[in-house]
Amino acid sequence: MKLRYYWVDEDGEIRNVPAVRYQRIFGRTDCVRLFAGKTVNFIVACVSSDVHSQKDLVRADFTTHAFDADGKWCVEQKEKMFRGAAKMLSCGRDETWQELYRHEYLEPHQWKPTELMLEKLKELIRTPNKRS
Repeated sequence: MKLRYYWVDEDGEIRNVPAVRYQRIFGRTDCVRLFAGKTVNFIVACVSSDVHSQKDLVRADFTTHAFDADGKWCVEQKEKMFRGAAKMLSCGRDETWQELYRHEYLEPHQWKPTELMLEKLKELIRTPNKRS
């Protein structure tokens, strides 16, 4: 299993983000001028590979990140998402509280891909030379 990172541009095209760059964005150590003052859709895809190097999408998270005027991931949004995740973990197996925290803290920062977007993502993963 391997994680791959992407962002979706204004035309709906999926663009590859190298893992090191995503980590810098995530850690707020990298400014992305293109994203300054915008909210950008990201995809974190978990990809499996068989013995023949055939790659398949196992699952994906579709999140939105708001960026400040400098092009860094908005610290308030990041803190709110992490607070919500921590609260979800702290409630153990209580599904009612998990659902409440998921709705309050995580869902506002997620987006739902269309079927076409999912197919584009799967094709991008299956065809290494087509990485954007």
